[in-house]
Amino acid sequence: MPQQFEGSRVARLLFVEIEEKLDIIMEQLASILGQLDVALSTRASEATLLNVLTELGNILVVLGNILTQLNYLIAYMYPPSSAYFDDDTAPFPDWNALAIAANDITLGVVVTGYEHKTIYFISDTQGTLTIQMLEPDGATWRALDVLGVTVDTLRSYQMEEQTTQVRITFDQAATVSAWITLGVA
Repeated sequence: MPQQFEGSRVARLLFVEIEEKLDIIMEQLASILGQLDVALSTRASEATLLNVLTELGNILVVLGNILTQLNYLIAYMYPPSSAYFDDDTAPFPDWNALAIAANDITLGVVVTGYEHKTIYFISDTQGTLTIQMLEPDGATWRALDVLGVTVDTLRSYQMEEQTTQVRITFDQAATVSAWITLGVA
């Protein structure tokens, strides 16, 4: 069996196992919350409350471990991808050691569905990098952030905002490289 099919079969089995664990832990959580409600409404002793809260803490630790397993599985299934920004003029070369004019701009990069977005930029000239995001109208770009760039120093920017596309512009004529790394988990 090809490796990618074997990997997805294993991932499906792991998803099923995690789902079963989540069902069990959610039942336990509902039960302990019921016990906590009874203990609080009947003004149970401090010892009883401490036992119930200790059990609740243990369940939450197990839930955290399950969610961590799920996060690792998602990261395995959808590893981060990287791409150079492309210039907005034909023939749309990559910004990979590309000589650009002052205020040159890239094409937009689609970032829909990616939770983690990191932009990397390096230039042989000091200047200002502007990161722009596409507004919901699909036509208007707005400045998201402005970063000072030092000569030959790699800058990185972790983008938390959600948008459909992102692009960058640099205010100086320079030789630059710029890329984005996208990840779902």
